[in-house]
Amino acid sequence: MENKVDFSNFQQPDIGDELGRRKAAKILEAKPDIVVSGNIGCINQLRHHLKRSPSCPKVLHLAVALNLAYSGKLDS
Repeated sequence: MENKVDFSNFQQPDIGDELGRRKAAKILEAKPDIVVSGNIGCINQLRHHLKRSPSCPKVLHLAVALNLAYSGKLDS
């Protein structure tokens, strides 16, 4: 099994930025309290695009969300 790293945000920033805007728009349509991802690049991109919205949900890494949930500290 080959490990691949996605560098598309760095190699093609215009495309990456457009994808980030579209992801953020879809997330805002769903109106979640929390967004969870296991990909730090995706987390950073979503935080960047979602911070412009007054209804910005929390964006957490999966490990952080699980830790907060198991400790009873995950509240929206």
